[in-house]
Amino acid sequence: MKKITLIVLVIVAVISCKKDPQPTVTNPTTTASISGRVQKGPYKNGSALVIYELNSSLGQTGKSFSSIISDDAGNFSLNNISLSSNYVLITANGYYFQEHFNQVSANQLYLEAIADASNNSAINVNLLTHIIKPRIEDLVSKGSSFAAAQTQAQSELKNIMGVTIGNTANFETIDISNDGFLFAMSLLFQRRTAGYSMSYNYTAELGSLLSNFRNDFKNNGLIDNSAIIDTLVFNANRIQLIDAKENLQNYYTGLGINITPPNFEQYIYLFQKKHAAPLYSYISFPDSVFYMIDQGPGSKVKNILDKTALNFTKTAAYLVSAIVPCDSSFTMQFTKYSGTFSIGMPHYGWKMSNSASGFTLTCQRKNFENGLMVYLGGVGPLDSARVDYFQNNSSTPYLSKTIYWQ
Repeated sequence: MKKITLIVLVIVAVISCKKDPQPTVTNPTTTASISGRVQKGPYKNGSALVIYELNSSLGQTGKSFSSIISDDAGNFSLNNISLSSNYVLITANGYYFQEHFNQVSANQLYLEAIADASNNSAINVNLLTHIIKPRIEDLVSKGSSFAAAQTQAQSELKNIMGVTIGNTANFETIDISNDGFLFAMSLLFQRRTAGYSMSYNYTAELGSLLSNFRNDFKNNGLIDNSAIIDTLVFNANRIQLIDAKENLQNYYTGLGINITPPNFEQYIYLFQKKHAAPLYSYISFPDSVFYMIDQGPGSKVKNILDKTALNFTKTAAYLVSAIVPCDSSFTMQFTKYSGTFSIGMPHYGWKMSNSASGFTLTCQRKNFENGLMVYLGGVGPLDSARVDYFQNNSSTPYLSKTIYWQ
């Protein structure tokens, strides 16, 4: 009997030592409306979009909201959604406008952005938000606040790209139609080939480069793999600066939207100045190894722009080649006096206009060779043309010469 009484007392004591259960703490639910734009170039109407609610550690709470892109400018909007947290992850998967080729992508690209929805209801998803997303997560996991992590990740990315100028706006608030840095990065990460190939998966190549970049970037805010930078340098050298700007403007014009294309060239130049080698400091006209295809060199041929080259041979092919440094411009004008000429295809880097009497070429690629082939002909014993050289958008040539072919 004593033993039973003792057991009962022990049980009572254990029960009495237990604490009363504490109430579960939850964030108050708020109703929010979130809108924005998804852009590599602008995503196409009908592209899929999902918003995930995140907790303060940027983990998913299990709550999500699905929608689609509502037009060809990449706009989306979700109204009256219930959130118990300030933080959201927005993902998008869809077709997009390729500024290099003036075409809609043949394949879909996945992009994402993390944002504080309490700061603004307009949240854009783009290449920059996609790149820094894992870096923000890493910094928050190490104790940074979301705001501090976002600011640090943005600053680190700009530093890698050589950017020392520009505004301090958060990446999810900028728009490719008026932000030069975003437009430059969109062009830089997408490789431009000599011509558009329907059979090549440009989106898969872009997605792979983005994945490699952000995986390298996330741990220390640096790019330690030199092959990634080399790839971006390769891409930068082949951007057709004038065409890209015109393609973006014409795309928006086709949507009934008038834009002033952003001054993006400076960001390409800053990246090249930091990472490209050699870095040219003056305009040159080499009898160069002309890259007939991106994968390898063609043969050396005589350059019509060589200042000392005056005499040529009929029915032969000649190079029109120039290497122009960053922050500089060059245009050449060919005016026929007699004889014939024809322009070979493809051509690289030059923005061309032509007529029966000649042609004008403006360099679009900087710190890399611009080139095309010209074939000189005619029935007379000696034919000729004038070649004028223009620099830095001047309407007055700084050099002129007459060339002859027989």
